[in-house]
Amino acid sequence: MEEIEKLVELTDTEKAEMLAAKKPIFAHGLSVSKFGYCAQRSYESIALHMLERGQPDMSMIFLIAVDPICHTFWHYYKPEQFPGGIEIDKARRLGKFVPAIYEHNNHYLSKLLPKIDVNTVVIVASDHGFQGSGRLPGQTNIVDYRPLGINRIEKLQRPVTVGMSGIHHIDGTFIATGGPIIPGAEFRTQPSIADVTPTILALLGLPVGKDMAGRVLEEIIEPKFLAEHPVNYVDSYENYIKHQQFEGVVDVAEDKQLEYLRSLGYIK
Repeated sequence: MEEIEKLVELTDTEKAEMLAAKKPIFAHGLSVSKFGYCAQRSYESIALHMLERGQPDMSMIFLIAVDPICHTFWHYYKPEQFPGGIEIDKARRLGKFVPAIYEHNNHYLSKLLPKIDVNTVVIVASDHGFQGSGRLPGQTNIVDYRPLGINRIEKLQRPVTVGMSGIHHIDGTFIATGGPIIPGAEFRTQPSIADVTPTILALLGLPVGKDMAGRVLEEIIEPKFLAEHPVNYVDSYENYIKHQQFEGVVDVAEDKQLEYLRSLGYIK
């Protein structure tokens, strides 16, 4: 809570509500942000620990907290997109959460970058951006999961504010630097999230699947590197993967990660 209070100004009542949450509640800002932030802090610590023990060929870190915070606090961050319904003081206090989590991520990168080799390529990518939904969250003590395809209605002991005021925008973020990446390079065509995997494979000297939707962003990579490591292809990586078969029914109802994804509407 001490860390979260540096990111957002909560009242005593809001702090108590966040602390009381034992699991993420669908579209409930205080609970999904709590579990998202705590999960991210774990990922951050694991990545730093790994890099202190030696650098792998590739490492990926999921900075998950931006997503739940933008989904549920967007109306405080951009109150002008939601006319006639947001208290000025709440917008001032809680609207800080959105830019603050980006600043937190920048600060984390400042701790991560000194631990990697100078020739390492660092990519920061998001699969989407955010925009206002135009719908303000509302108070309820009954959370209905049926619109998500989940046959469940959850009754809470006391009313909470639920709703997604922030929704996905098609434009995301792609930043690359280090190693053979050309500083200030311009894209030949508008890149997409599908281009990230082929580009990473090419940088690792691994073949790109011909069945992949994206392309290698060759225009951001130094020609000398591409000449020394030409992009090569395989028909499909599916040909090399033996899919494990499971028998019987696996009970995942209590799995925390699945519960978290359900709370944001990502899976049914």
